[in-house]
Amino acid sequence: MIKVFISASIQDKKIIDLIQNTLQNIGIETISPLYFPAATQPIEEEIKNAIQTSDIIFLILTPYTLSPDSVGNINYEIGFAQSINKPVYVFVERGTNIDVNMKATAYFTFDRINMVELKERIKVVTEQADMIKMEEEKKQALIAAGIMVGVPLFIWLLKNMKK
Repeated sequence: MIKVFISASIQDKKIIDLIQNTLQNIGIETISPLYFPAATQPIEEEIKNAIQTSDIIFLILTPYTLSPDSVGNINYEIGFAQSINKPVYVFVERGTNIDVNMKATAYFTFDRINMVELKERIKVVTEQADMIKMEEEKKQALIAAGIMVGVPLFIWLLKNMKK
């Protein structure tokens, strides 16, 4: 299963809780800086580690996210995720004025009043991401199997070509 890092403003805790509950109910692990256990290292390192171990990133854009109190943290999280090529899915609350030119895997809109739509989109995105991850793991297993079979076969061919 995949692991999802959720980047959002602390003022959007209800949305984060909804997303976490939705995903955890279908067996997907979530991580958000709002719920980090007691820090054993600087928060920046905790965030980097969490993003590195996550498969995909959800950015929740609301007016709160774009406030001066939150925007620096959000930029740090998303900037780091993009620097290590993590897929970033952006969920924008309708009515949020975004003037951001961010490279994202996909953009979605949602309405705070009707969260059913958000829950459904999140499920679809994570199912697709899980399928992509499984395909990538299959490719890696085939490559490893090919190497394990190919190297001995190659050595055998080299030995027998001399004869």
